[in-house]
Amino acid sequence: MRLRLALLAILAAVALAGISIGCGSARTETHPATTPASGVLAGSPCAEGVMGGCVPKPPSGFALPRLTGTLIPDVSEYQSCRLYSEAIFRVYEAGTGREDSTAYCHAQELHRLHAWAAVYSFLRPGNCSSQAARTIEIVKSLPVEVQAVVADAEVSLPPGCVVAFERTVRAAGWPAVEYTCPGCGVELVHPIWIAAYPFRPAGVWVAHQFTDNFNCRGVRGDCSINEGILSIRRAVKPVPKPTSRTEELERRILLLRADLTKRHCRVIHGPHAYRLCPRWAAEGRQAHRELRSLL
Repeated sequence: MRLRLALLAILAAVALAGISIGCGSARTETHPATTPASGVLAGSPCAEGVMGGCVPKPPSGFALPRLTGTLIPDVSEYQSCRLYSEAIFRVYEAGTGREDSTAYCHAQELHRLHAWAAVYSFLRPGNCSSQAARTIEIVKSLPVEVQAVVADAEVSLPPGCVVAFERTVRAAGWPAVEYTCPGCGVELVHPIWIAAYPFRPAGVWVAHQFTDNFNCRGVRGDCSINEGILSIRRAVKPVPKPTSRTEELERRILLLRADLTKRHCRVIHGPHAYRLCPRWAAEGRQAHRELRSLL
């Protein structure tokens, strides 16, 4: 009996040793299931739609590069509403269909600061044009002038997704930017905001996100260096200046006079003057009478 118990103890020890060797340590690990909508790990930053959540992190001990240029924070509902500078904030996460809970208050802050503002949407596989349409719907409801809309392309997306998203954004009247990282299922639709921690990869970018943990203009979290993104602005058509009735009449008289001269109506004098253009001549006389009454 004692021998049997001893053998069982040895077998149990061997089994535990096998688990330890197989896992690399005595600690067992459980892996979360993937979400059907995105194919990323449930509970991971990727699953939560956090910008930079899918970017590979550098080994510990790496120092940040020497920083030159304007820093730009990007924020979401994982930060407070308080902002102190230009910023890019999340408005929409595909797969959930919902607006970021702090999108409106971040917009209010940027409006209060009179600061440059841009937004981003975390894209997932699906109808990318619809994701863009939902993004624009939210943007139009915000109390700030949004200068650019960013397609956050971190998870694996179907070919043409970023192109379709940006086409819809531009058709609505906003400049579009792609945010991605090396190895993030890159589609590379310029202009590109690149994420790489901590060193900048070679290429032409409009911004470089170099970390996800930094005091960036008073906000702890993601931080990027401006390389041109702050110069991207929405082209707003100027509102025509209202003209007075006097200016309208003066402009109309000049146009009528030009037409009468072109058709040789004004070269005839005497009682038959303007007989070739009676309607235009009558309109001109009426315009003169109204102008005199106003003056």
